[in-house]
Amino acid sequence: MDDLIAFVKARLDEEEAAAKAAAERTGSPDWHLAETGDGRDVVMMGAHEHGCHAVLGAHIALHDPARERGEVAAKRRILAEYKGAVAITGEDDQYAAGLAMAILSFAAVWSGHPDYRDEWKP
Repeated sequence: MDDLIAFVKARLDEEEAAAKAAAERTGSPDWHLAETGDGRDVVMMGAHEHGCHAVLGAHIALHDPARERGEVAAKRRILAEYKGAVAITGEDDQYAAGLAMAILSFAAVWSGHPDYRDEWKP
């Protein structure tokens, strides 16, 4: 499990760095989809307006840097909770095992990464 946790931490560090860079580049961590009044949809990134198809814009806005950083923080809390549970009750405890399954499940989103191992599939 230690290798899996190290793998997840590394991916979370990458996601947080990418979100931070995007927020700095656009001048805002909060992106949202807006209508311009002339039939166009734009993603607002701080003071920057980016025209795009509404479906693409909605996807971009849903993955704004603030939300991405919140997701990273939530996953880090699960990792910390797992570590604490194992320290108190051991890996075989039902609660720790449930947290381990959660970690395996969200690690699977990176199954295409070269460091991901097939043994980690939930």
